[in-house]
Amino acid sequence: MAIRLAARKGFTIPMMLLFSTVMVLTLAASFTLISTERHINDGYHERAEAYAIAEGALQTYLTNRSSYGHSGMPTAAPESVRITMSHGYADVVLQRIRPAIGAAPGVYLIRSRGTSTISHVWTPGLAQHTVAEVATWQTATMSTLGAWTSITGLTKNGSSGTLTGVNQCAGGPNVAGVAVPSSPGYKQSGGKSVPAGSPPVDSLGTEQQAANSVKIDWNGIVNQNAITPTVSLPSGSWPSFADTSFWPVILATGNLSLPGSGRGLLIVTGDLTISGSSSWNGVVLVGGNLTSNGTNTVNGAIVSGLNVKILPQAQWPATGAIGNGTKTFAYNSCNVTRALSGLGSLKPLQNAWLDNWSNY
Repeated sequence: MAIRLAARKGFTIPMMLLFSTVMVLTLAASFTLISTERHINDGYHERAEAYAIAEGALQTYLTNRSSYGHSGMPTAAPESVRITMSHGYADVVLQRIRPAIGAAPGVYLIRSRGTSTISHVWTPGLAQHTVAEVATWQTATMSTLGAWTSITGLTKNGSSGTLTGVNQCAGGPNVAGVAVPSSPGYKQSGGKSVPAGSPPVDSLGTEQQAANSVKIDWNGIVNQNAITPTVSLPSGSWPSFADTSFWPVILATGNLSLPGSGRGLLIVTGDLTISGSSSWNGVVLVGGNLTSNGTNTVNGAIVSGLNVKILPQAQWPATGAIGNGTKTFAYNSCNVTRALSGLGSLKPLQNAWLDNWSNY
């Protein structure tokens, strides 16, 4: 006997609807998973890019600070600059957190907030990351051979006056009163007064040996813009020294007659003449010869005849430096340090790098 099953009406449509719903939910879940992974991946790459921008800008600022309009020892006022990098930019801020105290250098915080401008549909907004570095200001140093070092020799006319390498800064080491090559050397005319120092007169060998003994990058200063001056002459104007904390770097191209008294680092690529009762506190670097007339005073250190370091022998100055009349040229290591304070650099402290510094 045949058995006949009753037909099940309406079963196919619900099954299809259920199957379709499951498929849609599966596809939606898959799309959501892919979207989330893309979002996380893009966010990770953008944050990594922001970190790289922040760190790159920080190092760029440390090594090229002067190219962003900031030179010399930083003051209490904050410095800020925006540095454009590949795929973004960084805002770098320098703040002093402790001034120099005695021999202890000033301490500074440099923070860099990098912003990635790479934008994806999966990551709305711009990724940012901030790093920071603690650094100290390291003042440039100068190896001083004498109160007056003349690579082309020195003649002192008259017995009056003082040339001394005895340090006028308490506790500092003494240097030679005069440092010159063995020929033409140091000549005293019109009296028996001799320099004082340790030794009073230091012989540096030949003129070429004397030039080699002077550890100053004169070629870099004259031809490669190694020093950024505060004032350039003759294009600029002689500054006011009313502010006693003002120790500028003055670069005079060619010959110069000192316009008046002052302080800081004075660089003259040609010959320098000091007349009358003018005084200078700090360092004087002269490419040619220095002629001192009258009762002038230099309290710091002098180096003249530096063009011997960069010119062929046929173009060396025919005569050496000349000191006429009563004058006082004395070594002062404190004034030398002050004069060079603007030529230092920021030096990061070891183990003082900070990641993800708080933005404020």
